[in-house]
Amino acid sequence: MTLDQLKIGASGTITSVGGDGPLRCRLLDMGLIPRTRVTLQKIAPMGDPIEIRVRGYELTLRVEEAEKRGLLNLTSTVEAIPYLIAKKNVELFKTHGIFSEVESYARYGIKIEGFCKIVNIEALTMIDMARRNIAPAVSSYCSELASAALAKKELGVNIKAESDVLSKISDLAAVFNDKIDVLEDAVLKAKEFKSAEQAKYFHDMVIPAMEELRSAGDELETLTAEEYWPFPSYGEMMFSIK
Repeated sequence: MTLDQLKIGASGTITSVGGDGPLRCRLLDMGLIPRTRVTLQKIAPMGDPIEIRVRGYELTLRVEEAEKRGLLNLTSTVEAIPYLIAKKNVELFKTHGIFSEVESYARYGIKIEGFCKIVNIEALTMIDMARRNIAPAVSSYCSELASAALAKKELGVNIKAESDVLSKISDLAAVFNDKIDVLEDAVLKAKEFKSAEQAKYFHDMVIPAMEELRSAGDELETLTAEEYWPFPSYGEMMFSIK
């Protein structure tokens, strides 16, 4: 990955300096040397130039110059943790008396285990909230809509509004329940893996399943009457004073 591929606000560490001749010397003179941390601050409207923060100051580069920078852009915990035990990092920690090799590997193990435990707890909590709170609440609201539609139909009144909403919520509720099952299966399967493999499985399979369940739940919230929804809305949590 190169510097110009970072997102605004994202950081990376220079692993190598490309280019040749005066350009390379200029970049090195500006502090763009291996193991230096840089942050992408701004991108011009047309995508060029870009502004980075390095060693406490802002630096503007043309994209063709930025492409010369070899950077790590680690976008997840699972990608980042293994670098604790990368050979050059272990040696760096030892040289400066930060961690011994044993301590580096112990820290790596603790981080991996912590990640797995946190995601597992969050996933199980999500399943519990979805099954025991959201699904029953949506079902109750659907029952009310169905009763209202039947009552209006007996009076010969147009029931299109209730029917349309009921149909949409019922279809989405079915999807929601399917997503609960998918997440539950993913959490159970995670037990088949250990250490780094388990962390990768949580990242690749469990978290995406959580995001899909969350998406279906968020959509259901917009369709369900406020008095039926079992949890406070974001607006209530942020702005409500009681």
